[in-house]
Amino acid sequence: MEQNDGLREACSKLREIITKNQIRLDAIQKVIDKSKKPSSTISNLQIQQAGPVAAFETRKQGLSSMQEGLKVSDCQPNFPDNKMILIKLARLWQSRSKTEIQELIIEEKLKQASLRVQRERAVNCLNENKQLLEVHLKEKRSLENKEEELEEERVSELEEKLENAKRQYGEMKINLKNTVGEYFPEPEIPGFTGIYSLFNELTKRLINGERDAYAEVKNTWPYYLETLEANGIIECHPTDRSKIRIIDFSDGRLGKTD
Repeated sequence: MEQNDGLREACSKLREIITKNQIRLDAIQKVIDKSKKPSSTISNLQIQQAGPVAAFETRKQGLSSMQEGLKVSDCQPNFPDNKMILIKLARLWQSRSKTEIQELIIEEKLKQASLRVQRERAVNCLNENKQLLEVHLKEKRSLENKEEELEEERVSELEEKLENAKRQYGEMKINLKNTVGEYFPEPEIPGFTGIYSLFNELTKRLINGERDAYAEVKNTWPYYLETLEANGIIECHPTDRSKIRIIDFSDGRLGKTD
């Protein structure tokens, strides 16, 4: 837009110059036409025949008449003789400016087209990334849901196994108590500890993880400790037979916390 305004202003100034020069040209043409009209003065032959004095006066009178209608500035014009030259130059300059403007417009259109292509690529890349993100989020949610389901299943399985273990342990204790009571009845002597109570006392250490700890033999314990030792149920300390411990048949699993 600024270049178009500049072109219009230059063309307007050029038209003004052409108009002024045309006016000057018309004025000069009028003066020239006047000078070409038949003069009232005598011819050169008459001047020569009249003598030097008359010739001088005649020349002087002719110059005076020309000086009246002609200025010095008009005799030295600062513009071309033909206005068509100025018009051609103006058209040439205007066409050149139009070409430059067209080149700039074409260049700008190419830039805009390139920017549109880049924008389309960026939008496509963004859409692809969004789709990939949605897929990853969906997979993540699916994995999280599966993990929660697996955790719930594992917890349920462990709770079920724990309940079964507790139930089996209770049943084993009852069966053990009945078996021990059948083969090793409670002592008839008051204050003596029965075999079942003795097993509970010794197995507490295994449950607490004290597998190497020995218990001191008490006087209230039954007299058949030797029978238990001979059958491999308990063992005495290698150097102190007043200490005993129950043998761990669970291979270290009883009382294991990890």
